[in-house]
Amino acid sequence: MQPAFGVIGLGRMAQALVVPLLERGRIRADQLLAVVGGGGSLDQRRGALPAGISLVAADDPSAQQVWTAPVQLLRLLDLLWVNHC
Repeated sequence: MQPAFGVIGLGRMAQALVVPLLERGRIRADQLLAVVGGGGSLDQRRGALPAGISLVAADDPSAQQVWTAPVQLLRLLDLLWVNHC
């Protein structure tokens, strides 16, 4: 299933934007796909987020689905790096 909302880099800033949208019902947890750096980040994030979010490590093949989401939230540091290169 294609995610409706994709998050690349689910740090504190992204969580501050996404969690209120989930809590207010603007997006459903099952519509969100979030990609994090690695396995340690998965465990760390999973406990702090609402149930039902698809959370995958960047090296997981299913992480590529995040780019099919019509709405994408990119980690600012990554975006600055891409624009700089």
